[in-house]
Amino acid sequence: MKPGRTQKQWLADVTAVLCLALGVFLGSFFVPAARIWTNGATATGVVDEKIVTAAVTGTLYKKVAVGGPVVIEYAADDPTDNRVRGDFDPLAIEVGLIVVGLGLFWYIGPRRWLRTWRGEPDPILT
Repeated sequence: MKPGRTQKQWLADVTAVLCLALGVFLGSFFVPAARIWTNGATATGVVDEKIVTAAVTGTLYKKVAVGGPVVIEYAADDPTDNRVRGDFDPLAIEVGLIVVGLGLFWYIGPRRWLRTWRGEPDPILT
């Protein structure tokens, strides 16, 4: 621990880094969804069987029937990025959480660090 830093400052620093990690982690989910959104194509398939997994939401699971059609959306340049149309689209929520995470990182991280580097008091202590 660097002399002169309080436990409150270290806690704020750790929180800032965790907010950055959250933003990066959520960004990793956003990229495939954005690729489908910007360069998407569709294909229609038939439901062969229904197995309870976390692959789709419960609402979609109940809505589709064995032998019924299902529309698959995928990135035209990489079909491994795919999802079932009508399933939960977390794009707006992910973007919001990424913005919040990175905003918190800036607020309790670099903004504080720059102020203390310039010799100003740490806003966490005031």
